[in-house]
Amino acid sequence: MIRKMLTSISISAIFLQYGLLMGLLLAVIIGFSWQRVMTIVLLLLPAVGVAFTVVKVGLPKPRLLDILFLSLLALVLISMAQQGWSEPGVSTNFFFIPLMMIAPYVCGRLTGARDIIQLIRLLLVLAVVALLMVGVIFLVDTNSRFHYRPLLHGGDEITARLALLLAYAGITLSYLLTRQMVGVIWLTKASAKLLLALIAVTLMLVFLGLRGLVLAFILTLLLNTYSAQWLSVLKRVIYGLIILALVVAASLSMHEAREKNNTLVTGLITEVSEDCSATKRNVNSASIRLELYHDAWSAFSANPFMGVGAGAYGKYSCWQDARAHPHNVLLQVMAELGIFAFFILATMLVYCTRITFFINWRRNNYKNLIALFFIFSLMNSFVNGNYFTSMDLWWALGAMSNYINISSDRFRMIQFSKLIN
Repeated sequence: MIRKMLTSISISAIFLQYGLLMGLLLAVIIGFSWQRVMTIVLLLLPAVGVAFTVVKVGLPKPRLLDILFLSLLALVLISMAQQGWSEPGVSTNFFFIPLMMIAPYVCGRLTGARDIIQLIRLLLVLAVVALLMVGVIFLVDTNSRFHYRPLLHGGDEITARLALLLAYAGITLSYLLTRQMVGVIWLTKASAKLLLALIAVTLMLVFLGLRGLVLAFILTLLLNTYSAQWLSVLKRVIYGLIILALVVAASLSMHEAREKNNTLVTGLITEVSEDCSATKRNVNSASIRLELYHDAWSAFSANPFMGVGAGAYGKYSCWQDARAHPHNVLLQVMAELGIFAFFILATMLVYCTRITFFINWRRNNYKNLIALFFIFSLMNSFVNGNYFTSMDLWWALGAMSNYINISSDRFRMIQFSKLIN
C-alpha cells in the first residue's frame, strides 16, 4: 500500500500544490529565513516526478482540452518571445510556465481512478498535519498575531495556502458525507464524525477571512448537495441549510480588528501608483478588485487582438509591478493575450462546467471529486486567480480532460456540438 502511494501521481499533485505551504510552515517553526531558491526546489521536485511518470507510462492521446491548453500555452510563449527577456513581466513569470502551468496540467491529465483514492487520503492527512504545525507556531512564535485572519510574520502567504488546503479537504469531507447519508437513519457514527469534521473545517475557513475562497467553497458544497441525487430531497435541503447557517453564524460572530486593517495588504506588490485609490485607502478587497478589473479592461482596450503581452498587466495597472495581476484569470488572459486567447480559455471553462452539471453522479464514484475540485478552482480563479500560478486550476483542467471521457458511457455517445447548443 505504501509502495503504491509513493509511486502514485497523486504524490506529485500534493507536492506541487502544498509543498510550498509545508516548507513555509517548517521554516517558521525552525526559524530560518525563506529563500527564493527553496521555492524553486520545492516546485522542481514534483515537476521532475511528473516528467518521470510521463517517461514511464507515456502521454495519453490528446483530447479537446489538451489541444486547447496547448494552444493557449503557445500564445503565452509567442507573446513572451515578442517582448523579449529584458521585459520584467517576462523574466519574472517565465519560470512559472513549466512548474505551475505545464506540470500541474500533465499531472492532472495522468490522474486515474486509483490515484483519486490516494489523493483523498493524502489531502486529509496533510490538512491535519498543517493545522498541527500552525498550532505549534502560534504557541512558540511571539511574532505571530491574530487579526481578521491570523497573519504569520506580517504576511498572509501561509494563510492563503492553508485555506486552499482546508477547502479541498472540506470538499472531500462533504462528498464522503453524502455517501454516508443514505438509508433511514439520518446520522450514523461515520456520518456524524464526517459532519463534525466538515463543520470544523468550515469554521476555520471563515476565521481565516479569505471571503472569496469561502464563497467558492460554500458554492461547491451546495453543488455537491445538489448532485448527490442518491439522497432524498429533504436531506439535501437540510444539509445545504446547515452549511449556510454555519457560515452566516461564524461570520457574524467574528470580530474585525479595525485598527489593524492596513495589514490586510500582503506586501506582494511593492509599487502602487496614486491611481490606486481603493488600495491606498485599503477600503476593502471587493473595491480593490474592481479597481484591478478596470485596469484589465483598459489594458485590453489598448490592444484587443494581441493583448499587451504576457506578464505585462502591471504596465497598465495602478499596481505597477511585474507580478501584478487582476485576480481573475479570464480578465488577465483577455488583457495580456487578447480576444483569441480569451475565447480559448473561456471555451475550456464553459465546456468543463457544462459537463460537470450534465453527468449523472454515482454514489460510489470517487471521480466525482474531480468535478467538485474543478468547480471550486474555477470560482476561486475568478477572485484570486493568476494564470501563471493557479496550479489548482491547471491540475483540475488536466484531470477533467480524463474525467469527461470516463465518467459516463452515455456521454461518450453525445457529440460536443450538441452539448453547447
